[in-house]
Amino acid sequence: MNPKRILMIGTMAIAFTVGLELTADKTTAQAALRPTQDISAAVPQDDFLHALGASSEQEVYEALYNGRTLADIAITNQADVSGIIALQSAELLGQLEERLKSGSLTRAQYEAQKREVTEIITHSVWGT
Repeated sequence: MNPKRILMIGTMAIAFTVGLELTADKTTAQAALRPTQDISAAVPQDDFLHALGASSEQEVYEALYNGRTLADIAITNQADVSGIIALQSAELLGQLEERLKSGSLTRAQYEAQKREVTEIITHSVWGT
């Protein structure tokens, strides 16, 4: 498999995992409190899909599998590419902060990685 594809799919997997973790408890609680409502009404809008202008994870997965980049997907859906870069950068920075707080990163490692976040995400989104 193409290294570019591996990087893009890995980025997607991280984004989906983070998104699911952040919404799982809230969604489950909402669905339990309102069992007669349509479950889709209880699920919050997925920021990642919204930023891409995509309608489903399957749509994004298939596009990535077919060699398209996240930027390609956003442009096709008339979404702002900088929005997806900002969203993924914020998520990655949050993960770095958690690692710093937990002690799995030193302050120097945190600062070094923090400086590279936007550049890494930008390259990943554009597939360069």
